[in-house]
Amino acid sequence: MVPQSLRYAVLSLLWLAVAACGDGGDIEVTSAGEGYPEQETEVYHTRQTRAGVPVWELWGDRAESYPGENTMLLHGVRMHFYQDGERAAVLTAESAVVDQQTEFTTASGDVVVVNKDGDRLESEVLNWDPSAQSIETEEFVEFTRGDQILTGYGMDTDPELANVRIHRQFQGDLPATSEAEEAEGR
Repeated sequence: MVPQSLRYAVLSLLWLAVAACGDGGDIEVTSAGEGYPEQETEVYHTRQTRAGVPVWELWGDRAESYPGENTMLLHGVRMHFYQDGERAAVLTAESAVVDQQTEFTTASGDVVVVNKDGDRLESEVLNWDPSAQSIETEEFVEFTRGDQILTGYGMDTDPELANVRIHRQFQGDLPATSEAEEAEGR
């Protein structure tokens, strides 16, 4: 038999718990793992090669995967793009979401891509599509090549930044073409 004083103590604690809700607010009960990563990895690294030659590599200072999702969240992102086995460009970002099946990657937060010639592409969001071998965004971009600065919204390019196309609200001066280049259709 439970002593009367213990019964009163338990009932008092239950009453205090209900009273703590104050104005009738709901008490939310969740499972311990909900909203928390299923898996966390310090220093994440993956790469894609063709016939043993690197195509791209991706690093994260930390990686998180969540239950029921097919994506991985990376923090402190660095990505190298290769052309003929040589590093052609480097992307850095605060974070990225990577689809674990397609490897489609959305980098966000101070995203910068710099190629081997020093050309620089900046945006808050850039998408890497490995199947199309292209970088694209619908967000604002700034592209710098030498002393030339181009800005606008929406953009697509190859990972080497050789062919950058800005889609909307383009601003900047395009380099003058010579008559010989115009005659050749460049």
